[in-house]
Amino acid sequence: MKKLFVSDLDGTLLKIGNEYSAGVSEENRKIIQKYIANGNLFAIASARGHQYLPVISDMLGFTPDYIGGNGTMLVSDGQLQMFYFEDDFYSLLKQTVIEDSLSATVILHTEKASYCENRDAYPFGFENPLHTPGMFRFAEHPVPADFSEERPVNIAVFVEPERMEEVKLKLRQKFSHLVEIVSSDLDLINITPKGCTKGSGILRLMEKHGLKIENVGVVGDSDNDVNMFEVTKFSYCMDHSEEIVKNKASKVVKSVGEALIDFAEFE
Repeated sequence: MKKLFVSDLDGTLLKIGNEYSAGVSEENRKIIQKYIANGNLFAIASARGHQYLPVISDMLGFTPDYIGGNGTMLVSDGQLQMFYFEDDFYSLLKQTVIEDSLSATVILHTEKASYCENRDAYPFGFENPLHTPGMFRFAEHPVPADFSEERPVNIAVFVEPERMEEVKLKLRQKFSHLVEIVSSDLDLINITPKGCTKGSGILRLMEKHGLKIENVGVVGDSDNDVNMFEVTKFSYCMDHSEEIVKNKASKVVKSVGEALIDFAEFE
């Protein structure tokens, strides 16, 4: 029976030594390619959008199935599916950020573009932020008057690392009945439509490929990967992860290759 293995990107697959987002190591690449050669399936689950798929495909030497935007995008066999917010959640969030003085930068991603309205909070004006202001140039567009022609897909909220848990808790208390709220970095909160997670993306792939839970393995390193751990018996967590994330996985590993060998039982 063929198997499916799903890997997070930043801090997991894109990690060489202690360097995050440094590319795919040659060791991991060889192990993944051997696993594929044995007739198995390999997929990516990331907070990054589907636009990054060609880059990771070049790194791997093949095009994997891709769960992007924390479950709001699914690319399989060249076909793209996207999932959207049902209500005008962006306006509700923007109002809360202002009224509750959350001091956060909000990036709205639609199916066509990205938008950043206010630039008065972290990381703007901060020295040595994890995500520099220059990274947001792609979002320098005026927000549409309405979203009838480009539906909102997901939202990124950037906040000072020391305030991450406080802000995430406030947002969950107010909006958890409407949306999914997780973090994918020390200063980044991701918001997606209710039911859209990396885990839901994996369930869709399982259904498409006719796989059962015992044929699926996952590996990740952050809060937004925990929902992947919940849909399979074979969940691996990177050794640099926070303890709260490690405690949700079935095994801690040093690399994707180590996890894959353990899962697929090959040398």
